[in-house]
Amino acid sequence: MTLLEWQLLVTSAILLPLTALGLNLFGLKRTQQFMKYFTPSTPKTSQGKQEVQDCRMIARMVAVAANHSLYQACCLKKSLVLWWLLKRKGIEANLHIGVQKEGERLSAHSWVEINGNVLTDDENTIQDFCTLI
Repeated sequence: MTLLEWQLLVTSAILLPLTALGLNLFGLKRTQQFMKYFTPSTPKTSQGKQEVQDCRMIARMVAVAANHSLYQACCLKKSLVLWWLLKRKGIEANLHIGVQKEGERLSAHSWVEINGNVLTDDENTIQDFCTLI
């Protein structure tokens, strides 16, 4: 792993439980507004092929941190951390939350996209979800 990947891994491992705490105390909207305060006001305009690959690498490091650290995060926490890390780099990322009904069961899921490219999941995973946000 490169130094950048290690930095992202450690940063994600720290941010995941902090994000969970923010969500538990303040809810999604206020936590997201707080996180936005620490991002650049003007996003980059170009998102070329290399930048999408970089975004996928960041998503991978957030997933590794979520799956292998002391704090096992759900999709909302992972997506929110990834969304914020991308925003900090000036990348216009979109956080999506969707629901689907399977029989009598209602399930929710969140994911991050840039320019229609899903970063946190396979496209097939999210196709059955009705996007709320």
